[in-house]
Amino acid sequence: MPYEIGQAICLWQENVDFENGVVTVMKEVLVKITETKTGVPGEFSNKPVDMTSLKGVGDDGKEYTKHWDYWPESQTNSFIDQWDCRDDGEGDDKFWFPKEATHAHNDLCRTNKKLEKKMVRVDVNCKPIVPKGDVDHCEQHDYYSHKGGKCFGCLMEKVKAEKEAAQA
Repeated sequence: MPYEIGQAICLWQENVDFENGVVTVMKEVLVKITETKTGVPGEFSNKPVDMTSLKGVGDDGKEYTKHWDYWPESQTNSFIDQWDCRDDGEGDDKFWFPKEATHAHNDLCRTNKKLEKKMVRVDVNCKPIVPKGDVDHCEQHDYYSHKGGKCFGCLMEKVKAEKEAAQA
């Protein structure tokens, strides 16, 4: 799903306490997208990428960017969920990479499926927290997506049903 100007994206700064099984959202910002573009160069290849770079203003009045000047490249990470590093974080670590809350939520849900002792996500007041902004939520799979996005679990069920129907 493409990002749109005016869309509200929720970003989180998280602190993970593996020992106690708690992910604390230290900072939450709703960013309203003001500009989008594609074709920025890859960090190492210097070739234009087809991913969408974003610029916006947070509900804290500050500018936020997502790979506006270059797109980070790695063989193991697409950086699709991460925005540019900042130095205005909360808690002990002032440097942080804002993570889109939809991705953070879904990542923890996937991780929890593999864990015997489930991790929980809370805000700084120890209250459960979920993504805000222009989001859709699939209650069946507890999956968040940006407005207009598709639930991965529902998509996989549809593909499986179509495959079974074709074999019948």
